[in-house]
Amino acid sequence: IKGFWAIFSIETLYFLLNLFVFTSVKEFEARWIGWLGINLPDEIGQSVLTRALVEKRYIPIFLDEKIVHQYYNGYCNNIL
Repeated sequence: IKGFWAIFSIETLYFLLNLFVFTSVKEFEARWIGWLGINLPDEIGQSVLTRALVEKRYIPIFLDEKIVHQYYNGYCNNIL
């Protein structure tokens, strides 16, 4: 997949969308990239779901339960 890739906060994304709407930009193509909020350890299931979502311009990131637990219970609840 070619093009410019970046990760933005939701506030930054809203700013950029407004910038494109109110300027002379004629075309803007966006993709959603992120964790779906589900654990799908089966690689075949991940592949099928990815193919279905890519058609809608979603690019899923699959995380195992251990990483999700460490992020949510470790980083989010202890650091933030």
